[in-house]
Amino acid sequence: MEELFKYNHDDYPNFTYSSERLQGPLLEASRLHGEIIGRFRDAGIDVRNEAVVGVMTDEIVYSARIEGDSLDREDVRDSIRKSMGLGSAKSVHASDGYVEILMDSVSDPGAPLSNSTLFRWHRTLFANGNLDDPGMPVGAFTDERMVIRASGGKVVYMGPPVDRIRSEMNGFMMWFNSASMPAFIKAGIAHLWFEIIHPFGDGNGRIGRAIVDRTLAREFESSLRTVGLSHYIAKHKREYYAQLEFHSKGHMDVTDFLVWFIESISGAIRLSNDRLDSLLKRDKFWARYKAYGFNGRQRKVIDKLLGDDFDAVITTERWCGMTKTSKDSARRDIMALVELGALVEVTDFKRNKKFRLGV
Repeated sequence: MEELFKYNHDDYPNFTYSSERLQGPLLEASRLHGEIIGRFRDAGIDVRNEAVVGVMTDEIVYSARIEGDSLDREDVRDSIRKSMGLGSAKSVHASDGYVEILMDSVSDPGAPLSNSTLFRWHRTLFANGNLDDPGMPVGAFTDERMVIRASGGKVVYMGPPVDRIRSEMNGFMMWFNSASMPAFIKAGIAHLWFEIIHPFGDGNGRIGRAIVDRTLAREFESSLRTVGLSHYIAKHKREYYAQLEFHSKGHMDVTDFLVWFIESISGAIRLSNDRLDSLLKRDKFWARYKAYGFNGRQRKVIDKLLGDDFDAVITTERWCGMTKTSKDSARRDIMALVELGALVEVTDFKRNKKFRLGV
């Protein structure tokens, strides 16, 4: 089985691809990227900052989720806002290390990437060690050959021998810091190549995606405002792992992987566009109704309705549950908003009345 892996191919690590086949996906990703950059520049500073925070929050939360880790979203947002000078966090969060890695990966993108950089990220990621593998080297390459198994025990990937890892990573770093090619292609090759080497005992996926962030930040102004790739990958996690597994083996032509990767970037940009739509909708709503003195309950529900992860309708019962108030108070709150046009009744044949925002 071992001879199937790319690192044993005679032409490794000379990855090849068809520029002609990538032309269409590259043009679409570049078009979407240019459009959303324009939208960001046209947005107000508050909307722009919130969009940046949102994309970066998604990048951290979903990168951890891909690996089975769960982070508190509000803690992540708090840490990011603090790191961007938009707020002050009063406590230390478990997600602070993730935020530190992301900020380090994009804050000085022109600096050479090195093994020392990755060691620093690895130490940050496992500041308290690895509970599942207490003996795992932290801030250093693995001292055991990496073997990845499926849930049934089948070996799906075996990393190169340990005595090859340092030379493999030195070659990777030399290529990364000198190769010139379109950014989306380079990011895809960098991610696949790093995962093929799989140099750490754990955390390879998260560090590999941080390398993607660094690659895109090198080429595009404020790339993370528009390309939070982990959010998209988390929605297509099974396909992501299938792509990595399949393309870690066989010949050195990685065109199919790059088509998938670049189309994933386009998908990530579309998700960012959806977020920006939501923020612009919220900004427009509050600009229209800023003169009205909404009470705390009304503001709380409206903020939820304007958010990303909430159904865009509200019932009296749901209002009561969210605000811990009586039905009479909820009805008064709702009808006051209906009279202003801030809420409108949704036609429904069911017994309970439903309302949505009047935007």
